[in-house]
This record gives sequence, structure tokens and C-alpha cells, in this order.
Amino acid sequence: MLLVLASGHDRVARELARRWRAQEVRLLFPEDLTARGWSYDPLVARVSTGVIAQKVVPSDCLRGVLVRLPRVSERDLPGIVPADRTYVAAEMTAFLGSWLASLSCPILNRPSPMCLSGPGWWPEHWLVVAAGLGMRVRSFHRRVVAGSSNSPASGLPAVVTATVVGNRCVGSAPDRLARRARRLADAAGVDLLTVRFSGETSSASIVAVDPWPDVAEPDVCDAVLAYLMHNTRP
Repeated sequence: MLLVLASGHDRVARELARRWRAQEVRLLFPEDLTARGWSYDPLVARVSTGVIAQKVVPSDCLRGVLVRLPRVSERDLPGIVPADRTYVAAEMTAFLGSWLASLSCPILNRPSPMCLSGPGWWPEHWLVVAAGLGMRVRSFHRRVVAGSSNSPASGLPAVVTATVVGNRCVGSAPDRLARRARRLADAAGVDLLTVRFSGETSSASIVAVDPWPDVAEPDVCDAVLAYLMHNTRP
């Protein structure tokens, strides 16, 4: 089966499950970790079992996993006593990171110590890495207003996008920019990434990098499904 790990509030995840119902896709929410039947030993990870859709499923029955959750939050655990939610959320995040890393099936994206999906970099970090690869990037600024949270200053809208899904790249960006997006994804160790460029020419700058592509877009949705169905772990 295919698995989508997501928050219970994730409408896109539910929509993907509906679109992919012919492929036996199942949703896994943080609260599902409280069900009896989970078994995982990091030293013998190949024989782990999970409880998915109220059924005990051996990990080797998973064909692919789409991770749409950076970490478990208190908001994801309404059934846990409020005083315990912070602790339980942290423990669940650690467990999921280890469990996902042990799976042999394709995963978009594989976890890191900082995030359950990919490296968990800030926007500035992505641009620094891109610049280090010799790519043009647009200056990034944050505006701090008293009484509000930090947020990136608004800039010019991106003109074209390239969404990396494994070895494929979908979107409006021409091939020369798509190759840059693939290089950046390789440098970050991810297989699912959207890069936004300021234009279509070779002198275009990277405006923003999104490690959470809009997988509801038909082309991206189809590419993600194909990756999970037909790829093997590198």
C-alpha cells in the first residue's frame, strides 16, 4: 500500500487519498500512533509493524510514503491530556523520524534530524546553498514588526516554477532552469522540491524555494504517484 503521513487537519492529504484510492493508499495521522499493535526495534527494523487504518501492517508491505508533516505538534494530539501534549508530540516526532528512516520503500521526502521531511532549512538557508552552487538568487529580507512574528518581506512574484519529483521536473520552467532545480534538490538530499525563478532566461534568479510543493496540482500529483509506485530506495 501507499502511505501519506499527515496532520489530521491536512485537507490536501485527504484529497490525495481520494484521487489515489485505486492504488490502496492509506492516511497515517499522529494520533494513530496511540493504537495498540505498533512494534519497532531500531536494531531489527525490518520486522517492524504499524497500525494503519486500524489494521496491523508490516513495514515491508509499504510501497511508498509521502510525508506531509514536518513534526508532530500539540495541535495534532487533541486526544492527549493537555499537560502531556508537548512531551508526547516530541516523542512521536522522534519515533516517526527513526521509523521512516528504517523503511526500504521510496519516501518523499526522507527525514532528517531536524525535520520529518527533508532537511528542515529556513528560506535563507536554501538561498545560501543555491548561491554556493553558483546559481543566481534574489536578495532575501525579513521585516520585523513589534508585536508580530518574523516574516519574509514581500518581493516580486515569481514568473516560472520547477517542481522536482525524483528525476522528473514539472512546471513552467524551461529545461535549463529545471536542471538547476534538480541540482539544488540533489545538494539538499531531497526528491520533492519546488524552485521559483524570476523569469525564463538563463540569467533568471531563484526567488524562493519551497520544500512543500503543492501536490494537489495535477502534474505534480501524477509525478508523485509515479515516483512512489515505481522507484526503489537509492
